[in-house]
Amino acid sequence: MLRLALRGALPHGAQQQQQQQQQPDDDRDPLVLIMRALAPIAQMFGHESLATGRRSKPGAAGGGEAGEDGAGDVREQVVGLAVTAAKRARQLVGELEALPLPGAEAQQGQGQERRWLVSVLGAGQVLDLLQTYMAAIASALSVEARARGSGGSSSSGGGGGGGGGGFLPAVEEAAAFALRCGCALATQLMHHLTHYFAGQGGRGGGGGRGRAGAGAGPLPRAEATRLVEAGAQMLNMVNLFASLPPACVSWRQLLATQPQQLTAVCCEVLTAAGPGAGAAGRGGGGGDGVLKPIAYQRIACGVGCSIIMLATREELRPYVRAWLAPRVVAAEGASSGGAASYAAALAAGGEAGWADGVVDDEAMVLMAGAKPVYAGLLHQVRQAARASTARGGGGGRGGSRGRGDDMDDFSLAVLVSAGTLQDPQRFAMSSHVAQPGPTTQKVRQDLEQERARAGGGGSGGGAGKPRAALPPALGGDTVAVPYRRVRVCGNPGCGNFAGAAEAGLELKQCGGCKAVRYCGADCQRAHWRGPHKQECKDLQRQG
Repeated sequence: MLRLALRGALPHGAQQQQQQQQQPDDDRDPLVLIMRALAPIAQMFGHESLATGRRSKPGAAGGGEAGEDGAGDVREQVVGLAVTAAKRARQLVGELEALPLPGAEAQQGQGQERRWLVSVLGAGQVLDLLQTYMAAIASALSVEARARGSGGSSSSGGGGGGGGGGFLPAVEEAAAFALRCGCALATQLMHHLTHYFAGQGGRGGGGGRGRAGAGAGPLPRAEATRLVEAGAQMLNMVNLFASLPPACVSWRQLLATQPQQLTAVCCEVLTAAGPGAGAAGRGGGGGDGVLKPIAYQRIACGVGCSIIMLATREELRPYVRAWLAPRVVAAEGASSGGAASYAAALAAGGEAGWADGVVDDEAMVLMAGAKPVYAGLLHQVRQAARASTARGGGGGRGGSRGRGDDMDDFSLAVLVSAGTLQDPQRFAMSSHVAQPGPTTQKVRQDLEQERARAGGGGSGGGAGKPRAALPPALGGDTVAVPYRRVRVCGNPGCGNFAGAAEAGLELKQCGGCKAVRYCGADCQRAHWRGPHKQECKDLQRQG
């Protein structure tokens, strides 16, 4: 049903462009309407039924062929729906990348504005739908992990879904693929929204009940809030899958989602549209912001939880340090690759780039006002990362330098904060103690002291001006993750939604890496002209 809807809602080429330019009303976009209609379907699948492979209600599942006893039918359908939604998300990434950012000269004109509006509304709907399926899959993986006991046995620690029989390895790969596509779409969506809010006059001027921002923009406050929620919720999906045992989702699969980019643009949205934004790091504040409070809370929760839980993975810890404190990590020069090289790339951007990290001071203060408990835990981790690296020493694999006290401080901060998030009693106590006013004041004081020690410099986040470019993407072998069990066309721009499911397409393997499939020669050529020429070599090295 989803694929049939997509085939009917996605005209190609000149027909698609003409339809978007003539769109008289954003709510009449056919894809948006179809996604809204299909969203409840995912909720008809019970989480436990996905793990057992049986329907929670007779006839609740849609699409696919049932087995004699129905076993496996539900999980196959949910995984198939997730892969289809992820493929559409991946296609929308290319569409948003091709569109001029709001405020750019090329975006002027009613036709361009309507095309942009249709794209961002469609992106929000696809993210909502994808997250529903992903939550069900994460629940099934959690049930399976508990059944197998701690540690699991279904996946290797590498980049793929692992070995072993049964349905779980394919489900794990599908989850990793969906998470990667969803994060990429959320990053592009939030990047566009950052420039939209900045162009609308930004901070607090358009709060109320009217349209977002001071200008006459096309997004009402409620719709803008919903889009920001959908984008920030992908960070909570990262947190959800990072909390699963490593056997379910590997550290390479998590890193391939480029969480540092999504974190950065979520913080950019916060500083462009947040309450009192622009004055937060300088003792200002006030104002209700241009979004409803739930949007700021969602960002604070997503950024705080995902950063902390990613850092609990030993292999990811040096990368998290690089994202939070790139200047000092780059200055250590402990290694020529991996996290150190990425920190150097961030630091090279200077004040106009991401030299002070993907979570800047202004965003940190605003998060403290929105969700003090999450912001307080993240602040402890961020300060520990900066303090421990500032005292010198090299950052080894996994952020560990043996038994050095410096790195122990950062690791301890991570583990204590993660323990608070995962322990209901400790979290409830922290939530009771942490209040917006005192937490915001504490964060401000710590940041002012840090700036004073640094000689008056520090992070300002560009005084709320959105950066033109995202943080650099991680590349090379580290994020070259094969999807050997997930049957999906490897071309990101593929719009072929024929058949009842992606697995029903006639896909042929790449003759080089044997890890990517294509639905036809056109898709293979398009992907080879893009990133796959280098990715193919990286995947071949992994074997």
